[in-house]
Amino acid sequence: MSLLCAASQRFPDQPIAITNADIHISLTEASQRILHELDTSLFLLAHRCDVSAMSDLVAIIGLSDPRQALVPYNSGIDFIAFHSSLVPRVHPLLSSELTIGLLWWDLILPLALQAIGLKRLHLDSSQFLHLNHTERWSWEFIDRIGRSSTQYLSDAIQANPRVSELALSWFVSYRQMTALRFALGPKDLIRRLLFRHHRLTGPIARPILFAVAAISESFVMNPLLLRKVGCGAGGPKSPSAYFLAVLSPAI
Repeated sequence: MSLLCAASQRFPDQPIAITNADIHISLTEASQRILHELDTSLFLLAHRCDVSAMSDLVAIIGLSDPRQALVPYNSGIDFIAFHSSLVPRVHPLLSSELTIGLLWWDLILPLALQAIGLKRLHLDSSQFLHLNHTERWSWEFIDRIGRSSTQYLSDAIQANPRVSELALSWFVSYRQMTALRFALGPKDLIRRLLFRHHRLTGPIARPILFAVAAISESFVMNPLLLRKVGCGAGGPKSPSAYFLAVLSPAI
């Protein structure tokens, strides 16, 4: 995350944006105006829309209303923009192991921005297209970076009494979830999480981490998409309660 400091120094007192390198961006005039006028009270974020072939990407770009032909990818964020003057405030909440473009940055950075009091605004996903490809990350990386970055954020929130109410809500949920690893057997924990969350596949070294990821997603996802995946529609506390309800009967 040292890149954030460099960007804030290179572009002081103006918005900066971060996106994954394989995202094709085509902002509407309205979105461009919002980005250019971004102040220190708000940050922007967006999910992407996947396309299967380059020909599809080109065809969709040419549509007058591409939203009808696209389905947003609801797990994770691919675009984040905020005012560069906020970097000194948000940087202490970010683990040095986080790497822009690799897993977990897209959950932890929005959580950290909300922790310092910013409101979030989701841009329409049809402006961010992604050509499907084979996955290039490892389960070992998911495990190591996920554990270190979420623990780092939890410790930073605990040490800062001035964080937002939303950050405290995530902190409580995180502590409750991580405490469950002492109450559930590994097989039962894996069975319950795999049954409830559609992305939990592959060798799981620390299954509780996927519940932490799911809860973290619920704090940064577009609320409209949150309703579609069945995690509740009442704000950040509802998804947390949902996953805790899944696991707590075994305690």
